[in-house]
Amino acid sequence: MLYFILYNFSYCCDVFLAGKTDRNKMRIGALVIILVINAVKCKEDTEAEFRRLPKLFHLDDFDKCLIRKDGLYCLGIFEIYNEVENNPVYDLILEKSRDPRLYNRTLLHRGYCLPTRCPNGEANVTARFERCVDTWARTHALRTRLQKLHYCRAHAQPIVDTNDLPHQAFLYVVYALLIMNIVGTAYDLMMGQKTKKNKLLMMFSLRVNFIRLLANQETFERGMRGLQVLNGYKAVLLYGAVVAHSGIITAMAYQYNPRFPEKFLASPVGGMIGAMTTVTQLFILMSHFLTAYNLLVMSNKHKMSLAIVPVLFLKRLLRMLPIYLLLNGFTATWWTSFGDGPSWPVIVGDESQICREKFWYQALFLQNWFQNHRICNVQTWIMAVDIQLYIPSLIITILLIKRRSWALPILFSLLGAATVLTGYVTLANQYKPTFTYMTPANFRVLFENDRNFTEFFLMPINCLITMMMGILLGFMYFNKRERMTKAEKKSNVSKFVLFLHLTSAPMIFIWCYLCGLLIMDGQDPVFMALMMPIERLTVALFGFLFIYTSTNVKSVFTSFFTWKSFRVLGRVSMSISMVHWAVNKILVGNRSLLHDSSLGLLTLDTIGVFVISYVIAVPLTVIVEYPMTKMADKLLSFLM
Repeated sequence: MLYFILYNFSYCCDVFLAGKTDRNKMRIGALVIILVINAVKCKEDTEAEFRRLPKLFHLDDFDKCLIRKDGLYCLGIFEIYNEVENNPVYDLILEKSRDPRLYNRTLLHRGYCLPTRCPNGEANVTARFERCVDTWARTHALRTRLQKLHYCRAHAQPIVDTNDLPHQAFLYVVYALLIMNIVGTAYDLMMGQKTKKNKLLMMFSLRVNFIRLLANQETFERGMRGLQVLNGYKAVLLYGAVVAHSGIITAMAYQYNPRFPEKFLASPVGGMIGAMTTVTQLFILMSHFLTAYNLLVMSNKHKMSLAIVPVLFLKRLLRMLPIYLLLNGFTATWWTSFGDGPSWPVIVGDESQICREKFWYQALFLQNWFQNHRICNVQTWIMAVDIQLYIPSLIITILLIKRRSWALPILFSLLGAATVLTGYVTLANQYKPTFTYMTPANFRVLFENDRNFTEFFLMPINCLITMMMGILLGFMYFNKRERMTKAEKKSNVSKFVLFLHLTSAPMIFIWCYLCGLLIMDGQDPVFMALMMPIERLTVALFGFLFIYTSTNVKSVFTSFFTWKSFRVLGRVSMSISMVHWAVNKILVGNRSLLHDSSLGLLTLDTIGVFVISYVIAVPLTVIVEYPMTKMADKLLSFLM
């Protein structure tokens, strides 16, 4: 349609300016205008069809209802059925529900204040609620039956019991952390400039840890000066994850305008965002690149053997666990006490219950292997996969350090094997690319019923290609740095390297956009299954090229990604990644009205979530992550 509009506009300009009045050309112009009008008319007709359907979501005034002494508010899902023949509305509902890119229109989501809607005093509240909605449906020549009752809540009824053991245990952990930081900070201030201070107490000094957070990159990461871009890269990827998760939570909310998420996800931009879920694997690329590179640096001073694997694995666990366990503990307990509203028990309460029931699976990073259809803190999947791939990554790297001359050929072979294995798994199981199941219906239930997500996306096989590319990058980057002389490090890079550097980052987004256009519904399943390893290999390759070519390159990208503020963002990234999901759900779940979706409001939500998460992440990093990782390093120093 855009092509027709542009063509007709340019032709009309040509006729007007040149004074041509060729009758055939005028007819062609008129035909184009008619086609454009028809295209617009078809779009209007499509939207008119949706206006004929019953409202998908409805919420009565929650606060006004429960202020009443006889207040009773019920929320549930109702299935539409039909008792008459040739019902055009019901036929239209079935037609729209067959489209996977739309919400399931056969299910209605209703929150009713029963004393207002159904003033009869029937004792069975569930039956009263069901009859109330069915009475409304009859006015539309439809019938409904209750499929799922979320809750019925009466006036002054308590929401959560905070006196149980998990709530109290979490509270005591928080108290202990605060007391240790208060004692450590007070000790540091009282001792002043004295050189001999108790190392254990100094670990919990807020002053020392805050200085560490704001210090220059080189102070704590010597030998990594060519990789400052990773902080900016990590921060941008993290913001992209916040955007994606904001979109998911928006689609989970009770919508005033459900057509916005439907149309947005079905658009080319929505397709690009769906394909960009693969980009999150660049966290895996950076993680295993740094693992391999750091081991190679260590090998110059220490003899490497497989005996060090358990120690390094324990060190990584202890670095991640403080923030990871604290936030999983919060979502399993006190999370539900941070708000209220008609959709609060659905958006926050249900997931909090899953977090409680799966807490030990989460703590052991096994949540993607057990009950993986029940998701708690969806962002933690990549942390679990990273930990599960860490041991094989260590073993491969250490074995190849002893055979450096064979390392690159072996790694290229392993990368090829990982690609073939991924393709075999996706083809044998007929898995589909991410874009095809990034739908509002899947977002509402957090992919609970989608095997592509639970059986493949959450599993280590999904990131095998990226892991191997990261190890390969570590060896190639180390070899490059080792070969470079001082003069070469100061010299300008070649035009070809600069070209690769400038194009690799934008090509990730272009590739994702192309994937969104290529991978459409109705494509051959073999094609879609084989696109998955190709998609991952291509994204990993562009990430590889960008990091590899960043050394000694001065460009708009290196200037941007080495921005000083990214240093702090990079250091608090673990806390932001853990906090933002809970923050976003608190903001959305507290809304007492239907969620008014639009691109502008989604943008504001995303910015707000990121800012609030950052404000929370800074004290979390200083109070919890830094002192606990210092303590872990001290304990592990005896094993090294």
